[in-house]
Amino acid sequence: MTVRTDIHRPSAIQPENYDFVGIWYDPKAVEVVMGSELLFEEQENIREHMKSSGGRWSNHEHGGTCDCCGAHAVYLATFHHALTNTYINVGEECANKLRMGEGERFARARKAAKSAREAIAGKKKAQLILSELGLSRAWELYNDKAKADMYEENTVHNMVMDLTRYGNMSDKQIAFMRSLVHRIDNREAITEERKREKEAAAPCPNGRLQVTGTVLSTKWSDGVYGRVLKMMVKAEGGYTLWGTVPSALGEVEKGSVVTFKATIEPSQKDPKHGFFSRPSAQKQ
Repeated sequence: MTVRTDIHRPSAIQPENYDFVGIWYDPKAVEVVMGSELLFEEQENIREHMKSSGGRWSNHEHGGTCDCCGAHAVYLATFHHALTNTYINVGEECANKLRMGEGERFARARKAAKSAREAIAGKKKAQLILSELGLSRAWELYNDKAKADMYEENTVHNMVMDLTRYGNMSDKQIAFMRSLVHRIDNREAITEERKREKEAAAPCPNGRLQVTGTVLSTKWSDGVYGRVLKMMVKAEGGYTLWGTVPSALGEVEKGSVVTFKATIEPSQKDPKHGFFSRPSAQKQ
């Protein structure tokens, strides 16, 4: 066995000559740095420190990953030895014995690594689930850094993120994701179709009228007398209307066909859109 003569050996090391730089880790044991922002920042800090000092890693023979005792440690504290302008990695146990320990930083590193491992596992599971559902396109959109900043893309991204965290989706969520992906991949054609429909639509009428149409969307809103359900309706004539759902219709949903009477007023900005008030309908 070779007798160590280096300055970093346990019997020669002098704590006052070392400055703590950051937390390092053994990549062979913990392949998570790309999944942990904390560990990534720790290593960036160490690299910047080395760049600033012009120092290098100590190349003395020591056995394992701990440059002091030679033991195999997963998480390591990096210290700078200014006298030789070299860096060493020290395991937590050695660091504590030498009163150089950074216990809180070690704990944070272990916690970050655990979170990163869980995140990686969650992403792998989410990718598999989406593949089995025929929704690999959603996974592509989730990982697309250059994706459009639009409602559909942002919603898909958030849904996939939730899937990586919770590991499942409801049937309703799956159907919604399919519709979002379809709208994204067919956006140009859908936009052109809506443009043609808009051009063919009749102007919004004025007055107290009976309307039959299809619900395009609904939204709960705070009103003077509490929360009310609003709806966007595409009338049979092609024009659209926005207003409060008559209580007799109950909680209508997108796609519902409704008939009601209301006072209609065309929009000043769009002749093929209007607003309705004082709605009434027969109880469903």
